[in-house]
Amino acid sequence: MSTTDAIQAALDAQDEREARFYRDMAEYARAEHAREPLTGDGLRRYQRVVRACDRAASSGPRPRLHDNPTTTDPDPPMTTTPNVPGAQASGTRGRSQPHVTPRRDTGRSRPRGYADWTPRPETAIVVEQVRGILHEYRDHLPLTVRQVFYRLVGAHDYPKDERAYKRLCEYIVRARRGRMIAFDAIRDDGITHYESDFYGGPADFWDDVGRRAHRHRRDRQIGQAQYVELWTEAAGMAPQLARVADRFSVPVFSAGGFVSLTAVRKIVDRATRRNVPTVLLHVGDYDPSGESIFNALVDDAREFVEADRVIHTQRITAVRVALTADQVDEYDLPTAPAKKTDSRAARWDAATCQLEALAPDDLAQIVQDEIDNLMDWTTLTQQIMREENEKTDLLRALPERT
Repeated sequence: MSTTDAIQAALDAQDEREARFYRDMAEYARAEHAREPLTGDGLRRYQRVVRACDRAASSGPRPRLHDNPTTTDPDPPMTTTPNVPGAQASGTRGRSQPHVTPRRDTGRSRPRGYADWTPRPETAIVVEQVRGILHEYRDHLPLTVRQVFYRLVGAHDYPKDERAYKRLCEYIVRARRGRMIAFDAIRDDGITHYESDFYGGPADFWDDVGRRAHRHRRDRQIGQAQYVELWTEAAGMAPQLARVADRFSVPVFSAGGFVSLTAVRKIVDRATRRNVPTVLLHVGDYDPSGESIFNALVDDAREFVEADRVIHTQRITAVRVALTADQVDEYDLPTAPAKKTDSRAARWDAATCQLEALAPDDLAQIVQDEIDNLMDWTTLTQQIMREENEKTDLLRALPERT
């Protein structure tokens, strides 16, 4: 079911408050179309929404489609008219809006597979805002739900509390099952996957070799004065960071909570195989635990390297890339007091902020700037040129196929 169909199905204007709401929505859609005329599918979708809103605003009382005598909704219905222009416009700040939990059938099993969903008007607005955020940051997909949450908080005054976050998680699950949001737009973790390479025969093998030759990449850090690794506290953000770091051949690692001794030993082994210093860049939450976790990892690895190194250039240095107190202020990020349950909070005299509160494009730029500053661009350019020459040689060496 499309978002337009979902909105139209929820148009149960039973009182004047709802009629005003849909008149405002139609007027806003017309104003947006006048400001930036739509074409193609966008135009047809706009026309359907306006017609649906006009019908809802002018119709008399009728039963609500979402009324269900067997359903208990934990959230009360909307009691104030939302500021629709602020709510719909991507990247603009609107007034605070009440939100309701997606409709559930009490006593029934949760949806399985694809499941059509008719969100209430208030919820449909939130889903549309989520779609706008995913479109705005399409170059940084997939996003975590927490990142979407903070974009809603910053752009649309969505409530910043754990209850609202859990509600958003449910909205997004229902919207993905209802084909309103693409599955690959949201990053989920929790599955560990192991699989070997298999081939359907010699032809399949050589096809794979050809693909690998086309994708040939040198380690672009060869020849640099140091070797850079990028570490993140949030596994869900690793793909976004890898997209930035990959052009420099900088590997990305994720570790939530305190790192195991085995993981520390792997850092040491990599560092002692290199003839240059290893630089660990770190992005994580601005809170007592986030900083303590990274400092403990670096201190532990550094002690091992000091004991195991065979040349003096084998050492570990560390740089905190994000989040920092200055970045929280510069980007005006939402903060919260340190958790009282965190034993390190007693030595923390500032507010806290989660990494996901930083916009994906801002984070990408911060990380890229930090890596840029560590790279010798003459050496990097030489590696890229050698890479292209090697790719040509590899493709020429492939056996001819008939």
